[in-house]
Amino acid sequence: MRSRALSGTSQRVAGALRADVEPTYLAADTAVMAEQPPKPQSTPPLAFWNIYRVAKKARLLGTVEADNAGEAIKKAAAQFKVIASKLIAVPRR
Repeated sequence: MRSRALSGTSQRVAGALRADVEPTYLAADTAVMAEQPPKPQSTPPLAFWNIYRVAKKARLLGTVEADNAGEAIKKAAAQFKVIASKLIAVPRR
Protein backbone atom coordinates (compact mmCIF):
# COMPACT_ATOMS: atom_id res chain seq x y z
CA MET A 1 0.00 0.00 0.00
CA ARG A 2 2.82 2.39 0.82
CA SER A 3 4.55 1.77 -2.48
CA ARG A 4 1.28 2.56 -4.27
CA ALA A 5 1.06 5.97 -2.57
CA LEU A 6 4.60 6.79 -3.62
CA SER A 7 4.02 5.64 -7.15
CA GLY A 8 0.84 7.78 -7.32
CA THR A 9 2.80 10.80 -6.21
CA SER A 10 5.48 10.19 -8.78
CA GLN A 11 2.81 9.87 -11.47
CA ARG A 12 1.34 13.22 -10.53
CA VAL A 13 4.75 14.86 -10.68
CA ALA A 14 5.54 13.11 -13.92
CA GLY A 15 2.09 14.07 -15.24
CA ALA A 16 2.85 17.75 -14.72
CA LEU A 17 5.93 17.40 -16.86
CA ARG A 18 4.18 15.67 -19.75
CA ALA A 19 4.50 17.20 -23.18
CA ASP A 20 0.74 17.69 -23.64
CA VAL A 21 0.45 19.76 -20.40
CA GLU A 22 1.74 23.30 -20.62
CA PRO A 23 3.93 24.22 -17.63
CA THR A 24 3.38 27.54 -15.88
CA TYR A 25 6.38 29.47 -14.78
CA LEU A 26 4.93 30.77 -11.54
CA ALA A 27 3.76 27.39 -10.28
CA ALA A 28 6.87 26.79 -8.14
CA ASP A 29 6.90 30.31 -6.65
CA THR A 30 3.22 30.79 -5.75
CA ALA A 31 3.68 29.77 -2.10
CA VAL A 32 6.68 32.07 -1.58
CA MET A 33 6.24 35.55 -0.16
CA ALA A 34 7.40 38.32 -2.47
CA GLU A 35 10.74 39.84 -1.52
CA GLN A 36 10.58 43.43 -0.33
CA PRO A 37 12.82 45.89 -2.21
CA PRO A 38 15.62 47.26 -0.03
CA LYS A 39 14.88 50.57 1.64
CA PRO A 40 17.04 53.45 0.40
CA GLN A 41 19.73 54.58 2.81
CA SER A 42 18.62 57.99 3.96
CA THR A 43 20.78 60.34 5.93
CA PRO A 44 19.59 61.05 9.46
CA PRO A 45 17.98 64.45 9.89
CA LEU A 46 20.17 67.26 11.12
CA ALA A 47 19.91 68.16 14.79
CA PHE A 48 18.97 71.61 16.04
CA TRP A 49 21.51 73.41 18.26
CA ASN A 50 20.94 76.43 20.49
CA ILE A 51 23.81 78.89 20.10
CA TYR A 52 24.91 80.97 23.09
CA ARG A 53 27.48 83.78 23.20
CA VAL A 54 29.95 83.38 26.06
CA ALA A 55 30.11 86.40 28.35
CA LYS A 56 29.57 87.07 32.05
CA LYS A 57 26.09 85.73 31.34
CA ALA A 58 25.44 83.43 28.36
CA ARG A 59 23.08 85.02 25.82
CA LEU A 60 21.00 82.95 23.44
CA LEU A 61 21.72 84.11 19.90
CA GLY A 62 19.53 81.65 18.03
CA THR A 63 19.17 78.14 16.70
CA VAL A 64 21.17 76.41 13.97
CA GLU A 65 20.67 73.08 12.21
CA ALA A 66 23.85 70.95 11.94
CA ASP A 67 25.29 67.43 12.38
CA ASN A 68 27.51 68.17 15.38
CA ALA A 69 28.49 70.99 17.72
CA GLY A 70 31.55 72.00 15.70
CA GLU A 71 29.55 72.50 12.52
CA ALA A 72 26.85 74.32 14.48
CA ILE A 73 29.39 76.81 15.84
CA LYS A 74 30.87 77.39 12.37
CA LYS A 75 27.42 78.04 10.88
CA ALA A 76 26.42 80.29 13.77
CA ALA A 77 29.65 82.32 13.54
CA ALA A 78 28.90 83.06 9.89
CA GLN A 79 25.17 83.64 10.44
CA PHE A 80 25.41 85.87 13.54
CA LYS A 81 28.76 87.50 12.58
CA VAL A 82 30.47 86.60 15.87
CA ILE A 83 33.92 85.07 16.50
CA ALA A 84 33.56 81.27 16.74
CA SER A 85 35.66 81.07 19.93
CA LYS A 86 32.98 83.13 21.72
CA LEU A 87 30.16 80.67 20.98
CA ILE A 88 28.75 77.58 22.70
CA ALA A 89 26.46 75.05 21.01
CA VAL A 90 23.95 73.12 23.13
CA PRO A 91 21.70 70.42 21.59
CA ARG A 92 18.09 71.49 21.58
CA ARG A 93 15.65 69.31 23.54
